Amino acid sequence: MHAGGLIHRDVKPGNILLALDGPRLIDFGIARHPGATALTATDAMLGTPGYLAPEQASAGPVGPACDVFSLGCVLVYAATGRPPFGAGGAAGVLFRTVHEEPDLDGVPPALLPLVTACLAKTPDTRPTAGEARDRLMGGAAGSPGTGGAGAVGGRDPREALAREPMPPALWALPGLPALIAERSAAALALPDPDPNPAP
Repeated sequence: MHAGGLIHRDVKPGNILLALDGPRLIDFGIARHPGATALTATDAMLGTPGYLAPEQASAGPVGPACDVFSLGCVLVYAATGRPPFGAGGAAGVLFRTVHEEPDLDGVPPALLPLVTACLAKTPDTRPTAGEARDRLMGGAAGSPGTGGAGAVGGRDPREALAREPMPPALWALPGLPALIAERSAAALALPDPDPNPAP
């Protein structure tokens, strides 16, 4: 998505669906190409409080890094059941997003370095979406894109993803896909699926 120049601007649990071959981002209603003509005022804040990057929360210019920040918020929610900047009124959540550090209590230690990097207040210090994906796939021990622990059979993971479906166990920590699905369903207020459907 970012390679094509598109910024989603509303990455949140309710906009992520899990497929057998990995997660799918949906609802591109406020997505924007950076060079596109703006249809909203430049000082308009678009997105969901609690999952907005500080630059979005303060109605500043946005780029791909805002989606990476939102991904960090989604990962915290999936791991802990709560957004990293708390709940409550939009104004309070937005203030905490811009001015306070996230609550990362309960985030698994293996996920903490990536989440911390994604939630950096300054956009240019966050990893790219590709680097975040590489780390989730197991590249945290090596540098993203260098053929370290994130390489699949000595190949760049991006090349492997273009040809092969991604096994669900590789894109996240154990149990994280089920937790994301559960939290996304809760956010959408969907009933739990019947584990024994009628034939």
